[in-house]
Amino acid sequence: MPKVIEVRYWRDEPTVIVPPELTDVTVRIVDAGAEDQLVLTHSGVSVFRAMKDLDMGQENCLPSDYWCASSPYTDWESDTAFDIRSLRAIPEAERAKYQSLFPDDGDKQRLAYAIDSGEIKNEE
Repeated sequence: MPKVIEVRYWRDEPTVIVPPELTDVTVRIVDAGAEDQLVLTHSGVSVFRAMKDLDMGQENCLPSDYWCASSPYTDWESDTAFDIRSLRAIPEAERAKYQSLFPDDGDKQRLAYAIDSGEIKNEE
C-alpha cells in the first residue's frame, strides 16, 4: 500500500523533495487557504468564497458571506466574483433534486443548480 505524505501550505506552493530511498510514496500538496474558502465542488466545478480585502493587500482578508468565484483568492469586487443571491432560482420541477443533494443548505442548492445549468463554470 502506498504511503501518502500530505504537505499543507498557505499562499506559496512549497517545493517537496522525496529522498530516493523512499519508495511507493505519493506526495499530496494541499493549498490550505483554498481548502478553507471552498464552498462546494459539484459536477467538476469548484466554488470558493470570495475574499474581502480589508487592508489593501496586507493579508487581512475575510471571506464574504455571499460573494463567490470559481477560483480561490478572488477579491469580492473582481469581475469574476458573483453574489449567490443573484443566481437564478431553482425551478419548482427541479427543486427536490437539489434539496436531496444539500438538504439544509439553500446556498449550495442554488450553486449546484447554477453549475448544472451552465451559469457557473470553471474559470479558464
